[in-house]
Amino acid sequence: TGPEPLHAVYHRKAKDFLERRLLLGRYKVMEALQALSLRIVDLDELRSMGGDPTAFYNINQKNDLDKLENVKRK
Repeated sequence: TGPEPLHAVYHRKAKDFLERRLLLGRYKVMEALQALSLRIVDLDELRSMGGDPTAFYNINQKNDLDKLENVKRK
């Protein structure tokens, strides 16, 4: 899987930059992220900070939810 740009924490300074891009009609999130200074946290580091990697699971259908529930039970 790749970065989850909408499930992230950004510095408040990024807000003005992102708002300007939206006003200019530039909506591609990944394009905007390339212009920001980012630190991407991998799943192992997320776990070490007490984070739950299942927060990043993509649930579109009932079977996706079933898979997630199985993972959580383990």
